[in-house]
Amino acid sequence: MKKIKKQISRGLKREKSPTPLSLPLLFLWFLTFASLSFAQEVDLKIIAKIESAFNPLAYNPKTQAIGLYQITPIVLREYNQFNKTNYTKKDVFNPVINEKIARWYLFVRIPQMLKYYKKEVNLRNIIIDYNAGIRAVVKGYLPKETREYLRKYGNYKNNLHMF
Repeated sequence: MKKIKKQISRGLKREKSPTPLSLPLLFLWFLTFASLSFAQEVDLKIIAKIESAFNPLAYNPKTQAIGLYQITPIVLREYNQFNKTNYTKKDVFNPVINEKIARWYLFVRIPQMLKYYKKEVNLRNIIIDYNAGIRAVVKGYLPKETREYLRKYGNYKNNLHMF
C-alpha cells in the first residue's frame, strides 16, 4: 500500500519547468498566433468589394482569377495541395468555396510566406501580397495597381457605412 501511495504522490508532483527543447516550440506557437492577429485585421468585405464588386461570377480572362475574391489558378492549386482537396476552377465560382480559399490564403498562407522571407506580418504586407504576390513584398516594389488597391482599401476601411 505504501508503494502505491508513493507512486500516486510522485504522479501528483508539479511538472518540471520547460526544457530548452520546448522553448523554441513555445516561441513558434507565439509567432503563429501573433501573426494571426494582424491577418484578422483584413476585412474580407473590403477585399470582395475591390476584387469583384461582390460579383460571385466575376472572371478575369487575363489572370484567370475567379469569383468574389478573384482566386487565381496558382492559389487554387496551393490550396488543394495544402488542404488535400480537389476543387476545380468551376467549384471556385461557388461563393462559399471561394471565401474558404480566400480566408486560408489571407490568414494562413500569406503569413507563412511572409515569415519564410523574414518580412513583417502586417496588414499592408498581407494586402500587397494578395494583390501583387510575395515577390512585390520581398523586393519592396509596389506596382501602380497595388498602390491603387491599398488606397481603395484604406478608403473603404474609413467608410465602412458604405457596405
